[in-house]
Amino acid sequence: MVRSPLIPAKLLTKYNLEYTVYSCPTAVAEEISRIFKHSLLETYPNLTIPDIVSKVKIIVTWQQSQVSLLELSPQVKNEQDRLFLNFQTFYDTLVNLANETDTWVNASSPYSGEPLSGVPTAFTHNELETLTLLQNLPHQSVGCCGLVLHPTFQEYGYPITIFTTIDVQLLKF
Repeated sequence: MVRSPLIPAKLLTKYNLEYTVYSCPTAVAEEISRIFKHSLLETYPNLTIPDIVSKVKIIVTWQQSQVSLLELSPQVKNEQDRLFLNFQTFYDTLVNLANETDTWVNASSPYSGEPLSGVPTAFTHNELETLTLLQNLPHQSVGCCGLVLHPTFQEYGYPITIFTTIDVQLLKF
């Protein structure tokens, strides 16, 4: 079952990146509370983790790779690095917006599953489970990991998931 997005898939040509915004399902909220506990409490010291997580939205980003991501090679690694650097420019825009609005934003590193910002915990984010839950997309095994297949890009799709308490109206770029 595909979940209805708060903001449907939209291409941001400035970043050459597609994004979709979802409310946060309970199963993912539990994971977020463990992975991002430190940065959530730093941003909202007077709230409980359940209160904070109830405000979280999930931004699923996709970029189209120039090579198939279904293999392990130096060329694929270089492409992943290029796409991550491009993602970082979009993420930095969200970090600035969160700072301006006294809200929170973080993402899971596609390299480790740990938070991009702040102190890591003993937990990591499972991108495959989140994308499967939100978008009900097929996936394939790649080494010890999995790759979710984008509806259009297929194995050329590079996803990174962002979590935020920024108001959804401010996320309509």
